[in-house]
Amino acid sequence: MDTEIIIFSYDFSRRGGVENVCILLAESLSELAKVSLLDIENKCSNNGDFSRVPFESLGITSNLKTYRFFKTIFLLGKRIKRSRKPQICIGTSWYLILVLVLARWICKAKITIVSWEHKQFRDFSDRDKRLMKYIYSFIDGFVVLDDNSMRRESCPGVVIENIRTIQEIPLSRTTSENIIVAVGRLDDNKAFDRLLIAFASLEFSQENWMLHIYGDGPNKDKLELLVEQLRISRRVSLKGYERNKNLIYGSASIFCMTSYSEGVPCVLIEALTFKIPVLAFELESYSTILTNSNSIMVSQKCQDDFNENLQRMVSDYNLRQSLSTGLSDTGYGKKDIVTRRWIGFLETYV
Repeated sequence: MDTEIIIFSYDFSRRGGVENVCILLAESLSELAKVSLLDIENKCSNNGDFSRVPFESLGITSNLKTYRFFKTIFLLGKRIKRSRKPQICIGTSWYLILVLVLARWICKAKITIVSWEHKQFRDFSDRDKRLMKYIYSFIDGFVVLDDNSMRRESCPGVVIENIRTIQEIPLSRTTSENIIVAVGRLDDNKAFDRLLIAFASLEFSQENWMLHIYGDGPNKDKLELLVEQLRISRRVSLKGYERNKNLIYGSASIFCMTSYSEGVPCVLIEALTFKIPVLAFELESYSTILTNSNSIMVSQKCQDDFNENLQRMVSDYNLRQSLSTGLSDTGYGKKDIVTRRWIGFLETYV
């Protein structure tokens, strides 16, 4: 494919789910085309994370929104015009798509723009939905993770799931350890405070259970304070960022999702790959991979239901075993399958 593919995100140093799947896709596509990773921030070097794919940053560190916005457009346009090959630019959010559209218009750059939105359309405000639909009328292609909410909102797209971060099913998992695991950025959307409240509500007889939360983020100090206030510091550990998937999931008996909004999270797919039973606050996007045979889901507004079901799961070994079925579609997110779908999609623009 005689085309340069640019995958554009905010900040690859965040090491979140979106950034991880961008790197995986870039590595897969790099076998067939020239691929670059590009972000706005300047916090990441071309280290081991990007060893197979060139990484570039626009290097914008200012927090002044207007200045940042226009400088991003200018530098992005300059970067795009530098290449002599036809370019396909893949943006991972509607804001980045807006920047790409304006950069193409202002700099008169000949590029193909593809949206790869990871957030569910229904989770945006009505104002943002109207703006998104207008912006998307100027782009060339649209990739969604599932065909539920976005298509119902009249945003046409091609459905391609993310490459899962664990390709091979683990041979074994230690199920005897009483460990509850959650993984994600420590921010308001992930709502780990709801998990801490539920964990603190466990009966005294369940005090041999531990809670491990993996991830970094702006709410770390707030969560540490809540752990102290709930008097559960002896049984809760905020582990920070961890690369080793076996260390995260290998001894987990329950995996919890407490987010207010999500696409199809990588960490959820990872937990199911390890066949860990899941307890989650219900989201429409989870219907792609969560079923009654591998999870318990409760309404977003029912903290008490979440607390009660966490109590049920820690108390009932047989229940946990019955929910340890993993992914219903073992081919979901397989690298070769997903790569073929992306190549087939991108070739229509070459």
